[in-house]
Amino acid sequence: MLSVSITKKIADFNLDISFQMEEEIMSIIGFSGSGKSLTLQCVAGLLTPDHGTIIMNNQVFFDSESGVNLLPEKRNIGFVFQSYALFPHLTVKENIAYSLRPENKDLVRNKTEEMLALTEMMDYQNQYPSTLSGGQKQRVAIARALASSPDLLLLDEPFSALDSMVKDSLEYEMIKLLAAYKIPTLFVTHNMAEAYKIGKRMAVFDCGQIIQSGPKEQVLSSPNSTRSAYLTGTTNLFPAEIEEENPESVTVKITTMPLSLVVKTKKNILYDQNKRWIGFRPEDLLVSSEKFHRKANSFNAKIVNVIDELHFRRLHLSFGHQIINAIVNKNESGNLFLNQYVSVHLPEHKIKLF
Repeated sequence: MLSVSITKKIADFNLDISFQMEEEIMSIIGFSGSGKSLTLQCVAGLLTPDHGTIIMNNQVFFDSESGVNLLPEKRNIGFVFQSYALFPHLTVKENIAYSLRPENKDLVRNKTEEMLALTEMMDYQNQYPSTLSGGQKQRVAIARALASSPDLLLLDEPFSALDSMVKDSLEYEMIKLLAAYKIPTLFVTHNMAEAYKIGKRMAVFDCGQIIQSGPKEQVLSSPNSTRSAYLTGTTNLFPAEIEEENPESVTVKITTMPLSLVVKTKKNILYDQNKRWIGFRPEDLLVSSEKFHRKANSFNAKIVNVIDELHFRRLHLSFGHQIINAIVNKNESGNLFLNQYVSVHLPEHKIKLF
């Protein structure tokens, strides 16, 4: 188990985080500058926290009170950097072997060959990093990180420099590798889709703090604040007032537009005050050129912008001087076009109250 409770001040930025993780993969999501990479560097021993503790499997990596601060090479951590950080003067084979003890030549040879085969880099073992593609460099970096059988693996935005075709393939390979090796892993990304695919748990970072953490499904379905909701993809957020409530649902009026919505909720979820925020994800909206035969949570809006993606369309819908974001399946949206008035429905269980 990894237990981290640290603070670190760099210039005007303050990192103040605390979390624990078992033998699992935790995705760390947040905007650039939120403290994600800084956390990995502190865990790896590349930066020294100001205060706190870092403990892995009952071994103290860092303790500010007792003065313990293990060197990076004493922590048995595999680290895949965003830039891959391969040694340019070493071949692929030599880069992978770098983390192994040179005195055991048989182990070095066998482990290196195992990693080359596992990452499909055997044919490139005598080449130098400068001759490799971005995807090949990443394979070497992963092979080097896994070669020493680390107790913990740190992945710092490993897909950010790759094109989409290579990225999709390597994401799939990464998932297979992590499942096979079962190494506790911290995976840093600012991409929500990556965070969801790779990790089982999720920690949301914002301005040097963890504002929410837990199983990924829970974080996405039940964000604990408007900020956590926005960072995890709930981009439709509006101030609202509670108009009516009963044991199973409440009726909420959005104060910035003439719209009331029925929201499915749980008992005792509401606070005492009537003023709240309401949120819903773009993909949860149902948009049609035909009128929905539903009374609650259905309204008409105008399409004011259409953005074509590969498999879906992003729509900006105008309603009551506000813009609502929607994502629709491209194959099912051929009859939707710019400046068209459409019918919109929002299922009550998809709406979040804050």
